[in-house]
Amino acid sequence: MKIFYWSPFISKVATVSSVIRSAESIIKYCDDKKKINVSIIDAIGEWDNYRNNISNKINIIKLNDKNYFNSLPRGDFLKSRFSYLFIFF
Repeated sequence: MKIFYWSPFISKVATVSSVIRSAESIIKYCDDKKKINVSIIDAIGEWDNYRNNISNKINIIKLNDKNYFNSLPRGDFLKSRFSYLFIFF
C-alpha cells in the first residue's frame, strides 16, 4: 500500500510535526511492514530543513529541483494566498 502526504506550508506550524508523527505511526502500527510505503511530497523545498527529523523509512518525493521555499512571499493574507497558488500550480 502506498500512502502519500502532501502538506505544503510557508511558515513553521504544527502541521509539520503532525505529518511526520502520522507517517511514523502508520509505519509503526502497520500489520505488514513490507507492504507499506509512506512518502511525503516536497513541493517547493519546504521539507529540506526537516530531513534530519524524518525517519529513513519515510520517502521524500521532491517535485522541484530548486528550492522556492525562501523566495515565496509570506506575511499577510494576500501574499500567502499567492504563495499557495504558486505551490498548487
